[in-house]
Amino acid sequence: MSEWDERYLHAHESGSLLFPPAPTPTVVEALDHVTLASPRPSAIDVGAGEGRHSFELARRGFSVTALEGSQVAVGKARERARLVAADARALAADVRTRAAAEAPAPQAAGSAEGRIEWVAGDVRRWEPSSPVDLVLVAFLHQAEFTVTGLMPRLSSWVAQGGWLLLVGHSRAQADRDVSGPKDPARLWDPTDVAESMRRSGLDVVEARDVEHPRGGDGSGQSGDWAVDAVCLARRPRAGSS
Repeated sequence: MSEWDERYLHAHESGSLLFPPAPTPTVVEALDHVTLASPRPSAIDVGAGEGRHSFELARRGFSVTALEGSQVAVGKARERARLVAADARALAADVRTRAAAEAPAPQAAGSAEGRIEWVAGDVRRWEPSSPVDLVLVAFLHQAEFTVTGLMPRLSSWVAQGGWLLLVGHSRAQADRDVSGPKDPARLWDPTDVAESMRRSGLDVVEARDVEHPRGGDGSGQSGDWAVDAVCLARRPRAGSS
């Protein structure tokens, strides 16, 4: 069993998730800058874990391939998806019972879940059937590889006019008491990430550090604020200058 399988299994046996169920605010904010012309956009969530960002992408209308290396995490994500769908059906039934015709119906999370394909696979070997409109890589900090080393592969999954969004723990927080790897080699430098994006043929739109109040001791003191590296790039369309 892999290290990540063990970590997910330990969390699930204790009745909890390994990571918070809600999408990371930094990811949500960055996604607001992604504009798409396709009425049915497609996305790959790399290192999807228990699905917190996959659900957010589906909520935004994407057809999502949730790629995760841990079989345990994929199983938990599928279980969460079934629960979300069941809650949505119950909510829809309650709305009909109350005959709330004057109020807009809430978005059915179950239908969003139906737009997610859960895939157990290694990002270093798995390949999509075709390029997609958005590739999201959120907090992928592995000892075995780096995101800059994966950049040629990740960028090849992006369709013309599509986006590559990377959000992760920044090297700027290496000496802070916050969550994330303590080894600086596993943290991200947005300048390095942006340069690897350019070398892979992408146009970099944003590459910066974002501080947010997530102190390791919950104090919220500025010295303990976490720092996320946010890097957004787009593949130019053929013939564009």
